[in-house]
Amino acid sequence: LSYLKTFTGNNTFLGSVYYKHTNNLITRYLTQEINPITNNTDLLNTYINANSSYAAGAEATAQNYLTKWWDISTNINVYNSKVNTSNISNSISQNAMWSWFGKFNSNFKLPSNFAIQFTTTYQSKTNLPVNTNTGMGGPPMMQSQSASQGYIKPSWGMDLAVKKSFLKNNAASVSLSINDIFKTRIQSQYSSS
Repeated sequence: LSYLKTFTGNNTFLGSVYYKHTNNLITRYLTQEINPITNNTDLLNTYINANSSYAAGAEATAQNYLTKWWDISTNINVYNSKVNTSNISNSISQNAMWSWFGKFNSNFKLPSNFAIQFTTTYQSKTNLPVNTNTGMGGPPMMQSQSASQGYIKPSWGMDLAVKKSFLKNNAASVSLSINDIFKTRIQSQYSSS
């Protein structure tokens, strides 16, 4: 359920609340197995069909035109999620977890049809997949891979792009981008069995 409001100067606010339920979710699963060659107990990282998962939350996005040459957009998404593995024998139940995702984007229009874009993102500790925001409502990047026996650690990163537009009505452009400027967008997953 979403609400969109346009203000003076074409500034906008979009607020959404959502609930998503998934059956037969494919998720990572960690088990201890006896290695038939060495007879040692080894950890096996595989995939299972979890019983279900859900995510419920709220998302707010704002776009603001501060000047003719500078606009910013901000997004924050707060959600509660759980992966249910009750259909797996001897599974450890994953607790529901509150998480949040934030994104800030700043665009600068420069002379001679140049533009610069600066973006930063932050993903808190979560039990759902992490990447960039999909803009579809719901937690960022809800993909098939999730953490049913642990969590994905927080991560953040910054990106920078420069664009030059040319031809009649700026019909073409060339862009140069640098992702993860400070090499901080490290995605780590903690799992327990």
